[in-house]
This record gives sequence, structure tokens and C-alpha cells, in this order.
Amino acid sequence: EENIPYFLIPTDIDIYTFSKDVQLAQNKQARLCLGFEFQHTSVIDSALIPENKIKVTGFPIRKSFFERKNINQIKENLGIDYRPVVLLVMGATGSKATLNYLQELLKINVPYHLVLCIGRSTYLHKEIEDMSFPSYISYNIINGKGDIADMMAIADLCITKPGSVTFSEVLYMNIPIIIDNTTPALLWEHMNLDIVKQHGLGSIITHYGQIKRIVTSYLVDKELRILTKNNIEALPKKDFGIEVVSLVKEIIDNPSSLQ
Repeated sequence: EENIPYFLIPTDIDIYTFSKDVQLAQNKQARLCLGFEFQHTSVIDSALIPENKIKVTGFPIRKSFFERKNINQIKENLGIDYRPVVLLVMGATGSKATLNYLQELLKINVPYHLVLCIGRSTYLHKEIEDMSFPSYISYNIINGKGDIADMMAIADLCITKPGSVTFSEVLYMNIPIIIDNTTPALLWEHMNLDIVKQHGLGSIITHYGQIKRIVTSYLVDKELRILTKNNIEALPKKDFGIEVVSLVKEIIDNPSSLQ
């Protein structure tokens, strides 16, 4: 009502719940900031949010995802050798899912290194340590103090839930992605599953019996990993930190420029 400049920044790729009934048309300097160019804007009422109010600024993720990584040093610190690296990230509430996935991943018959991100779960750490790993599967357990950006930098494949933040971080790091959908995704996460299928960004697990076959296919087929990685790299990705500062500066330096 006061016509104060503001940016609406959805933290999900599906923007419906963020943009429904939102009125940007009357605010000359308001903007809807999207994370990716492929986000669907068909759900937007153009009378409320006209196209000239929409700007792709990149998804808001931490600066560490844009820093150059010394991959060899990170691997050396973790004791990782030539084996391909599989990163398993099930989130803060994913303890049971982590164990379910691990039981299936240990059935794989080819060498690889597994990085398990368990957050601050001491219970989960003990459960994993009590399990028996084949000699050809090495592993690290990363707690809440580990830098997830470093782990993604060394990963050849990432298994994670369909939440938009981790999903976007994986896309920015250009890693083939396997999405867990053994428990049906939330309504606003469905778009992330569609994006994986439409753009060839990886695979979707709907039941645990698929894990061994799908993960093995990425481990043994280097061309599949390269093709999937190339599809992800082809997606335009902007640095939110740079883009949003540019918008703010534009308003401060020239308030009439966005009118």
C-alpha cells in the first residue's frame, strides 16, 4: 500500500503457494524473483503479477556453492581413492530413510565410495557403524559440521529427497540426481520430480527394490553419468547473491528505472 520496493523470493521451485493472490502490479518497484528459467509461470495471474515484474535471479543458496573447490584435497582428506562417489542426503528427518537406503546400497556388487550426510543424528551414526560394509564399498559419515558444498563437489551421484533447497544445490553443483519418492512427495515438490524427468537430470526411486539396479547403472555406465551431467550443466543458473544485489543497487541508484 505504501509502494515500498520489495522482492518476493520463493524458496520452492513450485511458486504457486508463494504467488497465489499476491498483487505486484500496482507496486512499481516490486519483483517476483525466480530461481530458474524453467520454472512454470502459468500459475500466475498476469493481472496481479505482469511479466515485466518477473525476474530470474537464481535460487538462494549459500556462497560456498559458488566457491572453487580443491576436489583432490577434499578426497584426500576423506581417504577417497579412484572409486566413484555416491552422496546420500536424506535431510534432518530422514533417519529411517537413510538406513533403508543404506541396506539396499550395500547390496551393490561394484566398488564405490559412499558419503552419508546424517546431520546431528548421533543415533544414526551408531546404527551405521554397527552395519557390515563389503570391502569394496568405502564410506564416510558426515555430521552437521561437514560442508555439504564440499561433499557435493566430489560426488558423482547424489541421492536425496525432493525438497527444493537440496535439489537446487545439487543442480548448481551439476551432479546426476536420484530423487527419493518412496514416500509420496509433498504437493509443492511434485514439480521437482517432473523437472528431473523432463530434462534428463537423473532418476526417481519409488520403492526400495529399485535402488540397487538404478544406482548400479550410474556407477558402471560412465557415459550415462556424463550425459546426465551435461543435461544439468545446460540449465542456466544465476548467482542469487549477485543478482539480488544488482536489483537493490538499481533501485537505490535510479529509483525510476524500474517503473
